[in-house]
Amino acid sequence: MTDSYEETLMEIKKWGMDAAEATVFKLCLLWEEVVEKELEGVALTHVTRLRKKGDPRKSTLFKYCWKLFRETKGLIPVNEYKLYMRAQIQVFKNLERDFGKKTDGGPRIDAQVLCGPKAWMRWMYWRNLYRKQTRVEEHVEQVQTEATDGYAYKVSQELAHTKRFMEQQAGGASTKDIM
Repeated sequence: MTDSYEETLMEIKKWGMDAAEATVFKLCLLWEEVVEKELEGVALTHVTRLRKKGDPRKSTLFKYCWKLFRETKGLIPVNEYKLYMRAQIQVFKNLERDFGKKTDGGPRIDAQVLCGPKAWMRWMYWRNLYRKQTRVEEHVEQVQTEATDGYAYKVSQELAHTKRFMEQQAGGASTKDIM
């Protein structure tokens, strides 16, 4: 619906939204962005969207995002809503991949997957997997950094020891034959 920050602010001002409604409107825009990114290359005819014309607060997507905002207020930090939405979509994408295309087209990914106790369980499961993965990646990067730095230092030390040994064997003179 909106492509820039200014357009978003104009829509909020145009419809006279309060702070909570503005936050929910931004969640709706975030949902549309995440759906476009996660379901790239998939026909998005069944995905709930904001209204193109008229008050966005009357759209189904706004109502589901309002319910999401109301249910998770204080439970999910504002900066994690994108991960929350991504988690819901990825879980359903995996279901579709695991069970394959059925005659009804597999699981339907719609805004209603954002709300309810099952959505919360999907989020908790996905978030734990995500945190484990990021911890492992951080640990691997840290080990690689330490190994690289420590390895380079050890190699240079061993080369220095080898050079001193060779010079001692040659009687203090370094020649191409010995080195």
